[in-house]
Amino acid sequence: MSKQEDLQDIRRQVDMYFDQALNKQDQDQLLDRVNTDPAYHRVFTKEKSMREQIKLNIHRPGVSPDLIQAIKDNIRMT
Repeated sequence: MSKQEDLQDIRRQVDMYFDQALNKQDQDQLLDRVNTDPAYHRVFTKEKSMREQIKLNIHRPGVSPDLIQAIKDNIRMT
Protein backbone atom coordinates (compact mmCIF):
# COMPACT_ATOMS: atom_id res chain seq x y z
CA MET A 1 0.00 0.00 0.00
CA SER A 2 1.32 3.45 -0.86
CA LYS A 3 1.62 6.29 1.64
CA GLN A 4 -1.36 8.01 0.02
CA GLU A 5 -3.48 4.88 0.36
CA ASP A 6 -2.34 4.48 3.98
CA LEU A 7 -3.32 8.06 4.75
CA GLN A 8 -6.73 7.58 3.10
CA ASP A 9 -7.28 4.43 5.17
CA ILE A 10 -6.36 6.26 8.38
CA ARG A 11 -8.75 9.10 7.52
CA ARG A 12 -11.54 6.63 6.72
CA GLN A 13 -11.07 4.88 10.07
CA VAL A 14 -10.93 8.16 11.99
CA ASP A 15 -14.06 9.44 10.21
CA MET A 16 -15.88 6.23 11.07
CA TYR A 17 -14.82 6.63 14.69
CA PHE A 18 -16.20 10.16 14.97
CA ASP A 19 -19.35 9.15 13.06
CA GLN A 20 -19.81 6.33 15.61
CA ALA A 21 -19.74 3.75 12.83
CA LEU A 22 -17.22 1.45 14.55
CA ASN A 23 -18.03 -1.29 17.01
CA LYS A 24 -16.43 -1.20 20.47
CA GLN A 25 -13.53 -3.48 19.52
CA ASP A 26 -12.66 -1.43 16.43
CA GLN A 27 -12.90 1.79 18.47
CA ASP A 28 -10.46 0.40 21.03
CA GLN A 29 -8.06 -0.71 18.30
CA LEU A 30 -8.19 2.71 16.66
CA LEU A 31 -7.54 4.51 19.95
CA ASP A 32 -4.58 2.21 20.61
CA ARG A 33 -3.17 3.11 17.20
CA VAL A 34 -3.78 6.81 17.86
CA ASN A 35 -1.75 6.52 21.06
CA THR A 36 1.14 4.66 19.43
CA ASP A 37 1.29 5.74 15.77
CA PRO A 38 2.20 9.39 15.00
CA ALA A 39 0.32 9.35 11.67
CA TYR A 40 -2.89 8.17 13.33
CA HIS A 41 -2.41 10.67 16.16
CA ARG A 42 -1.95 13.56 13.71
CA VAL A 43 -5.04 12.69 11.64
CA PHE A 44 -7.15 12.00 14.74
CA THR A 45 -6.17 15.27 16.43
CA LYS A 46 -6.79 17.32 13.29
CA GLU A 47 -10.22 15.75 12.71
CA LYS A 48 -11.23 16.17 16.36
CA SER A 49 -10.19 19.82 16.32
CA MET A 50 -12.05 20.49 13.09
CA ARG A 51 -15.25 18.88 14.36
CA GLU A 52 -15.06 20.84 17.62
CA GLN A 53 -14.65 24.10 15.68
CA ILE A 54 -17.67 23.28 13.56
CA LYS A 55 -19.78 22.56 16.66
CA LEU A 56 -18.72 25.81 18.29
CA ASN A 57 -19.18 28.02 15.24
CA ILE A 58 -22.32 26.69 13.60
CA HIS A 59 -25.51 28.20 14.97
CA ARG A 60 -28.42 25.81 15.13
CA PRO A 61 -31.73 27.63 15.13
CA GLY A 62 -34.20 26.80 17.84
CA VAL A 63 -37.58 25.27 17.23
CA SER A 64 -40.68 27.23 18.15
CA PRO A 65 -43.11 25.77 20.69
CA ASP A 66 -45.86 26.11 18.05
CA LEU A 67 -43.99 23.82 15.67
CA ILE A 68 -43.45 21.24 18.41
CA GLN A 69 -47.14 21.32 19.28
CA ALA A 70 -48.14 21.04 15.61
CA ILE A 71 -45.96 17.94 15.23
CA LYS A 72 -47.43 16.39 18.39
CA ASP A 73 -50.96 17.12 17.20
CA ASN A 74 -50.19 15.61 13.81
CA ILE A 75 -48.79 12.45 15.42
CA ARG A 76 -51.86 12.07 17.62
CA MET A 77 -54.15 12.28 14.55
CA THR A 78 -52.46 9.38 12.80
